[in-house]
Amino acid sequence: EALAREAGVVQPRVLAERLVLLIAGASAISPLNGSDAATDVASAAATEFLNAALHGRPHLTTHTTHTPHLNG
Repeated sequence: EALAREAGVVQPRVLAERLVLLIAGASAISPLNGSDAATDVASAAATEFLNAALHGRPHLTTHTTHTPHLNG
């Protein structure tokens, strides 16, 4: 979150939470399916989230419905 804030992301917590979930999901799925497909998809999604956050496309970086924060 701090790195996103330093980079000028408007909603750094949202971006950080999405990236954490991508990493956790890919880490959990990859051993189950025996390939790197999940990490490849997560990497592409992370790139999209980062580009959206850094280039002012808030529709990709904001919540469209109420979602509680991961830490409470």
